[in-house]
Amino acid sequence: MESSPHGWILILLPLLPLIAAICCYCLRRLPRVAGWLGISSLAASALLAALLYTRIGATGAYFSLPWLQIPLAEKAVDAHAGFASLAVPLAFYAAPMQLLFVLTTAVISIVVLVFALRERQADPRAGIFHATITLFAGSMLLFLVSDTLLLMYLAWELMGVCSYLLIGHAGGKEAWRAARQAFWTTRATDFGLLFAVLILMTKFGWTTLTSLSPENLAHSIARQGLDLAQANPWLAAAVLLALLAAVGKAAQFPLMFWLADAMVAPAPVSALLHAATMVAAGPYLLIRFIGLFKAVEAALLTATLLGGVTLLVGAVLALCAESPKRILAYSTVSHLGLVIMSVGVLAEQAGYFHLLTHAWFKAALFLGVGYLAVVALTPAADATPSSARSQHEPSLNRMAGSARRYPLLLWGILLPASISLMGLWPFAGALGKEQILGALLTRYQVPIPGELTLGQQFPIAAAGWKVGATMLVLSLPLTAAYITRLVGVLGWGTANGSGHIAPPSATSAPNNQSWQPAKVLTAALAIIGSIGMAVFFTTYYATGRGFINEANNWQWIPTATWHGLLVIAISSLFVIGGACWTWYLAIARPQTGSRIAQEGGMAPILAFLRNGMYLREFFNTTIGKTGELIAIIAGLADISVIDWLATRCGMLGRLLAHIARWLDDHLVDGARYWACEVWWLLKRLHARTMQTGQIQRYMFVVLLGTLALCIIVLKPLSAIFGSIIDKLITEGRL
Repeated sequence: MESSPHGWILILLPLLPLIAAICCYCLRRLPRVAGWLGISSLAASALLAALLYTRIGATGAYFSLPWLQIPLAEKAVDAHAGFASLAVPLAFYAAPMQLLFVLTTAVISIVVLVFALRERQADPRAGIFHATITLFAGSMLLFLVSDTLLLMYLAWELMGVCSYLLIGHAGGKEAWRAARQAFWTTRATDFGLLFAVLILMTKFGWTTLTSLSPENLAHSIARQGLDLAQANPWLAAAVLLALLAAVGKAAQFPLMFWLADAMVAPAPVSALLHAATMVAAGPYLLIRFIGLFKAVEAALLTATLLGGVTLLVGAVLALCAESPKRILAYSTVSHLGLVIMSVGVLAEQAGYFHLLTHAWFKAALFLGVGYLAVVALTPAADATPSSARSQHEPSLNRMAGSARRYPLLLWGILLPASISLMGLWPFAGALGKEQILGALLTRYQVPIPGELTLGQQFPIAAAGWKVGATMLVLSLPLTAAYITRLVGVLGWGTANGSGHIAPPSATSAPNNQSWQPAKVLTAALAIIGSIGMAVFFTTYYATGRGFINEANNWQWIPTATWHGLLVIAISSLFVIGGACWTWYLAIARPQTGSRIAQEGGMAPILAFLRNGMYLREFFNTTIGKTGELIAIIAGLADISVIDWLATRCGMLGRLLAHIARWLDDHLVDGARYWACEVWWLLKRLHARTMQTGQIQRYMFVVLLGTLALCIIVLKPLSAIFGSIIDKLITEGRL
């Protein structure tokens, strides 16, 4: 693929924030300067992304430079392959929908930094915090526009490092434990992406994401001298390993515990982590790998079932969680499971739209809840943010009714964002979800080339799609229930159902003006994520056509059919039913809800769910204890085997040393002694017999030497001359 005219702009999109992050670390003693520098760089990236979006067509923007030349082993090079090294370009690519995600990430990062400038105002390490936020956003932008597999993997790992630094920023035992847990959980699954990249590069010669397609598969197989039976296992392994990496990064079942525990981080970190950076990178990776999913039915089935289970389990855990940030954390897990399910049903465009919309309203929800936790319940809003407050977020019961005192927060942020999250039509959060549900119900009958349907080509995956549709329908009332409980209790609830709402702090009201820019921008995120995105895609949603031109089509299922109307009806019915049921039990009659939970025999089940199904304890017991057992075995082996071998080797060394010493004393020294004695004897014999001073004896010795020389020399000469004379005689010359 050749570089496009405006493709060079793609390099600037991540480069500006990354350079700004380095400068921010240098300016860490000037936190406001560092924060505004990060905001300026991200604003420049957002403007460039918007400019590039208006200049490119459906094919997107592409830019490539020579980068690496990787030699291949001789045994891996087929005689017909035609190459002995792999050229890895430094390539960047962005289609129109990717540029929309770049713009989304940049804008959300700007709002998060504005919020952090106020929220971290008294933090002595605020400069480092702003620099790491900027680096985090720059890493995600690099991941979004990278086309080279190796460059994408580097950005993927850089995001993991940034998340570790940000989760543990507040300090304290709990924050450091959560940071380590997040880091090592994602690192363990990141090896899946590394191995997937290596397989794609070494087995198929693919070095860029744009080359990952079924069309290129046959050509790559022929070039490598393989047949389809040999290539399919490697392709399936690469796709399933990439899916494993996405499961860890997006905190999918059963690894969802690390994301909930990461809520000890400050509100800006939670907003950026959940909305537009690391956890969103997992489903985004699978969407970019969609070309390979079409060739591996096992991957389609796994993505559908795994996404469905995560969607359902995440909604249940969110409904039972007691902390507002944990409710939103499990909500993120659930919605990302929905996006992964869309990849399994080959409705990736609908999943991408839901991922894009989810970023806007989820960032608004986290920042809104963070505002309440930091300001509304804090006696002094200008107090130094302590690690205790960051690590022990107030429970939902303690924050009951606190949002009622802030109309903009309640009506402009929490309410529109929550309606979009629950998926109530026609808000933006419902558009992608209903398209995914429609795909699960009807995708099996979509015709494909060759007089087949998707259900006939992928019969096992088609059965999984029906199971996934059931899980998605079951999750609809649960999603509406947990977000209704969250916003209802924050806005209209009372502590323990007593009807008492804590009075506003006397010191917090004067400081509200300093929060005004952050609240206004957060409200803008909520409006865009709920109403703005729905309006923007109305034409596309209703007719199935592109929203800008024919070239930018996203292939959704048209709504103006009986299938589409049925899906909307089912979805709306379950969502409204779940919301009304929860409002009655949690807001209107909280005592009734508590009595049902306690007296209905649900207390053990609630305890089980509120502890995250004990998934963290399960992995600590299985993997952690297994690691401890391996360490104990290794210690015993070190003492019993390694030390024994080392001791025996030492004894053998001492034995060899004694033998060498004996040989030196008796053989080497003895030989030296006798050599000296012989030399002394010869010297005395030579002095007595040869050095007499008589000339006639010396001449006699000279004559003997001459005679010996003549004998030695003349004998071969006589033989040579004899052979010459014989030859001349035989030839008749003599």
